[in-house]
Amino acid sequence: MKTEITVQVFNDKDDICALMKEKGFEIKETFTLTDRYFSVLSILELQSFSYPDIIKSSILLRQIDNDAFLVYKQKILDSNGVVLQEEKIKTKVDSFENTSLIMKNSGLTLWCEMINRSVVFNKGETELVLQEVNGLGRFIEFEEYPSISSLSPQEKIDILTQEIKSLGLRLGQDLSYKKPYEYFKTLFK
Repeated sequence: MKTEITVQVFNDKDDICALMKEKGFEIKETFTLTDRYFSVLSILELQSFSYPDIIKSSILLRQIDNDAFLVYKQKILDSNGVVLQEEKIKTKVDSFENTSLIMKNSGLTLWCEMINRSVVFNKGETELVLQEVNGLGRFIEFEEYPSISSLSPQEKIDILTQEIKSLGLRLGQDLSYKKPYEYFKTLFK
């Protein structure tokens, strides 16, 4: 299981890229990611369920550029809903669109489709991913790195939080931002 933080960032992309370069980060890669979340629950049921219940009942179909995967996210949350750890179980599929059709035709509900353009920044063992998510804004995902992997989940979160705050970006308050859940909620406002 891995620990990561996900936080909304309010700087524009050019400012973020310039700041990351100034801090010694290099761009490792860029890619487009399309996520489709499916559940056995109906839209009406999903609207009344909490995030942990929704994510437990969901399978993610993910396309990264031309590669497609089925993913199940097993999350451990604290009593406040903060994600402490996450394990992603994934398997490659041949066709993103055909797999999506199979899931829809088998009665699963497509409850979220998000597209994000990602830029991966690297400095030593540290990797940050800037994500521009359609309909939500910009986010940074910061996953644990090898030298902190033996620490407790809370210690990892504390270190990741301190490091991301030291970058000088304008950050949101929620360090465990649940993009698919928040996107889903925007559809029914």
